[in-house]
Amino acid sequence: MGGYLRLQSFGFVLLFVVLGGAMDFAGPMVVWGANCEAELDNDAPIDKIFGPIDPIIAPGTDQEKEGEERKRIAEQQAKSEQEQLEQEVKLVTDQLQVALDDINLWLRRADLYEKLDRRDAAIGDLTEVIKRQGESVSALTRRSRLWLKMQQFEKAEADAKQAMKLEPRNAETYFVLGEVYREQWKVEDAYKNFTLAIRIDPGHALALYNRAYILSGANYGKKGLELAAEDLKKALVLDPEMEKAHYRNAEVLHALGRDEEAEREATYILTKHPDLECMVLVRWKIYMALKKYNLAVADADRWMNFNPARKGRIELRAKAYDGLRDYEKSVADWSVFLEVYPEDINAHQLRTQAYASLDRYEEAVAGYTKLMELDPQTSRWPENRAENNLKLRRFDEAMADVNRAASLQPTFSQFAYLRARIYQEVGEPAKARAEMLKYRKLGFSRKRGSEPSEYEQQSAELEKHINEQFAKIRSGESPGWRDFGLRQHQDHGDWGHLWLTALRQLLSDPGSVTLETRLKYVRMFVEFVDFYPLPQKETEEVIALLNAVAESNEPEMLREKARTDAILLGVFLETNDPTKSLVEPGSLVLDRVNFSTDALGKDQSFRRHNQPNQWLKYNQDRTSSGFYFRELKRTPEYIELIAIQDATRVRLFPDHVLQSPDGEAWFPINEYPGRLIVFEQRELKELIQQQVARLKQGTAIDRKKLYDYKKHQAWGALWLEGLTAALREDNQETKKLALESFMLLSNSVQENNLPAVETSHAQTALTAVANGRYPQAMKLDAKLMAKVLGVLSRINAPGYSEDEPNGLAGTQFSYPADEQGRSGELKMSQASAGYWQSTKEGNRWARLREVRRTSKYIELFDPDRGLWTRIEPTQAFWSFDQSNWQLIGKGTLTGG
Repeated sequence: MGGYLRLQSFGFVLLFVVLGGAMDFAGPMVVWGANCEAELDNDAPIDKIFGPIDPIIAPGTDQEKEGEERKRIAEQQAKSEQEQLEQEVKLVTDQLQVALDDINLWLRRADLYEKLDRRDAAIGDLTEVIKRQGESVSALTRRSRLWLKMQQFEKAEADAKQAMKLEPRNAETYFVLGEVYREQWKVEDAYKNFTLAIRIDPGHALALYNRAYILSGANYGKKGLELAAEDLKKALVLDPEMEKAHYRNAEVLHALGRDEEAEREATYILTKHPDLECMVLVRWKIYMALKKYNLAVADADRWMNFNPARKGRIELRAKAYDGLRDYEKSVADWSVFLEVYPEDINAHQLRTQAYASLDRYEEAVAGYTKLMELDPQTSRWPENRAENNLKLRRFDEAMADVNRAASLQPTFSQFAYLRARIYQEVGEPAKARAEMLKYRKLGFSRKRGSEPSEYEQQSAELEKHINEQFAKIRSGESPGWRDFGLRQHQDHGDWGHLWLTALRQLLSDPGSVTLETRLKYVRMFVEFVDFYPLPQKETEEVIALLNAVAESNEPEMLREKARTDAILLGVFLETNDPTKSLVEPGSLVLDRVNFSTDALGKDQSFRRHNQPNQWLKYNQDRTSSGFYFRELKRTPEYIELIAIQDATRVRLFPDHVLQSPDGEAWFPINEYPGRLIVFEQRELKELIQQQVARLKQGTAIDRKKLYDYKKHQAWGALWLEGLTAALREDNQETKKLALESFMLLSNSVQENNLPAVETSHAQTALTAVANGRYPQAMKLDAKLMAKVLGVLSRINAPGYSEDEPNGLAGTQFSYPADEQGRSGELKMSQASAGYWQSTKEGNRWARLREVRRTSKYIELFDPDRGLWTRIEPTQAFWSFDQSNWQLIGKGTLTGG
């Protein structure tokens, strides 16, 4: 530490004085039950350290009567000892009558007077000793301690200093002076003198103990506690039996968080003094810190048993039960405690939290109501009551509670977050998003000096990111969805303004950027907007630019895309306004609406998606997650949606569904094709015609073009029509290229529907090639393609399923060796589409589609080879024709 400690503040309460008089730090330990040392959390009042002072219940039990008897016996023994000491005093006084110069008699009588607590008389005899033999360190230090017990601090200090003059290298003189300062809580002077005593005599265990007492008792923080722990460690090496050092060490180690060591010290003391209440309390705190809650319960029971009449002592056990999450017992204990202390805020809070943990929300609401009565200025109580009202789905009450909490603490961001949760629950996502923006702004707007706040930094980062992305676009790059980075700082209040400003600049001053590219990034933004409240000025400017494209002479497809996104931005500008409500009182609550079958006789439905306020359209149990609908409003009659893909509107009624291009003219859903679908189909037809023309000119199709418009529902039918037409050409080279194109198509199909009629026409043309006079390779390829297309058409048809109700479960089949001794594995790789991966010796072998599951086997199909695979629980087979099966290998089917 170096030099003498300079105190920053003084906060120690001499609790031992309050509880039972000054402790004799130099002599042996006093009665533990009465004079426990102060807790390290020493600024707290006595009732917070040892629990509330319970009303004393009148004695009357057998146990209390036994205690009274023990007390009477102890008083008799004390009286007998006092009488014996009085007789010794009389004897020594008589001896002094004839031997006044006998210093030992004076010292003996002073010692007897001390034991009789007749301090004035003891001081008088020690004064006589000093007069007769002169000043000595022994006599002065003894008299100093007596003055100290009488709180005659000036006289005690004078004697100690005089002793120091006599022997300036005597450690005991500095120690005694340190005691004097310690009793007055002059901690700097006390620390100085204890340190000098230790420098002179490093083995002075009591000086080390008392310096540790000072270091741990004053507000020196963690450093002071660490130094105290070092002093106590040295003191206990010098005197392992110094119990008060063990006691203090338990407290210091606990305060430092070294609770395993603190536990050992506390247990050591309690082994010697099992009835030491204060140490039981300290160890209970240690157990709580160590999360040894069962042991804490046991110590709490001991604490209660020390004085069963004081019901308030049940508080410790209630807290331990809280730690154990045994909330039923916790509630029971807190209820007993509150019978004695009905206005204890901490007890009400912990019992109420236990109610909430038990899902007893009504009682939790009542508990927070009581806390609001007892402590009306604390925002935490209405905030927590709002949480429990939310659990009870009392949304109006929850919102009122949040607003009350916010009125008490207006700058606390958490209240905005809680409002957002409530709005989300009642189906008001725009209001919820607006509150989340407030939450972010309040939480990140605090400044540190002249530095910008984190909120301002985020705005700068977002603006920089947007500028970088649009610079790439203008330079000819094409950032993908992830790089474009719409997710970055999406809950920042400047997000909409900055993105729309950049899009407006791109649309109005494109440079060399094509219209198709410009609309591509507008579409990315539109798809990501969700319920973000859009700034009116920038949104209307972008809408105007899009409408200008829609009225231009650009290709119809681009015009329709611009028109669609202009419509959607206008809708979002209105529905994302947090001042407006999307939900009318008494609105429908639906998660699914079934409606009439489609043209193929398949059942259809709209179902709420796992994202709030998003819906998907299902044909049987198949859907496209990329084509979703957003909820616009809910009324008692219907729920209105808008399709993000083409801006058509849908109204869901309990028993039917209507669709509209503009929100005014409504049609039964199966009679409305959709605006964008028609235009996309026209573009797709043109693309396929261009690719078929390439085939006729002797050039293979562009494989990448197979993926354009792949989500369109007519993709499979149109490609089948085009390639079938090419296959029917008389030119053999065209037929060969058409066959290759069919193979590319089969590899691209995945989940796309291949309609039965178009597939049948293609199979007829392929069979003609297979049976014609063509090279053997062409004939084999044609036969294979006819087979593959037939299987894909069947298994990709909407609503397809040939699974038996009790079909085998399993997702992986492993075998140690096939017919050539190669180990292999068949493993499901994409459960939603039924794809399996086949590997041999760790190398990819084939990708297969699951066709059906029966009680005996799982059947797969390999579109590349036209092979069938059957997996049984212990073996797998392959076949060309589903008749003749060859063993792949024996193994085990697992998973599922």
